Amino acid sequence: MDYATKQIYANYLQTQKWQYFWTGTFKREPSTGAALRAAGKFFQNAGYDFRKGFIVCERGDLYGRVHLHGLLDFTLHNEQAKESLFRQWLRRYGRNSFEEIESFGGTSVYIAKYLSKDFEVDNYDLLIDRRKISMYGVN
Repeated sequence: MDYATKQIYANYLQTQKWQYFWTGTFKREPSTGAALRAAGKFFQNAGYDFRKGFIVCERGDLYGRVHLHGLLDFTLHNEQAKESLFRQWLRRYGRNSFEEIESFGGTSVYIAKYLSKDFEVDNYDLLIDRRKISMYGVN
C-alpha cells in the first residue's frame, strides 16, 4: 500500500471518536487472516454496544509472532464489563489489553498514525455497526 493511501486512512481514523486502544495476542500462531477473523467475530459477538473498530495485524519485531492492535468504539459500562471482556479473550486466544483513550485528539491521532504506518493490503479490517466490512479481500 502506498504512502498516500496510508495517509488517507490515518486522516480518516483521526476524525473518528475511539474509546479504547486494544492489543491482542494468541496462544497458537494463526495466519493474518485467521487472526483478523477471530477479532472481528469476537468483538461483533461480545455485545457491549459495539459500534466500530479498526484492527491491524502485525508480526512482532522481537519474536515474529502475530498480534493485533486496534482502535475500538464500544461501551463498557463498568470495570467488571472490561474485566469480563479481557478474560473472554484470554481464555479463547491469549493475552490482551484495553487502554482507555482519555481524550479525543492527541492520543487518537498518535494511535491512528501508529496503526496506519504498519498496515498493508491484507493485514487490517474495518468493523462497523456489528457488520464486518472486509477490505481488499480479507474475509
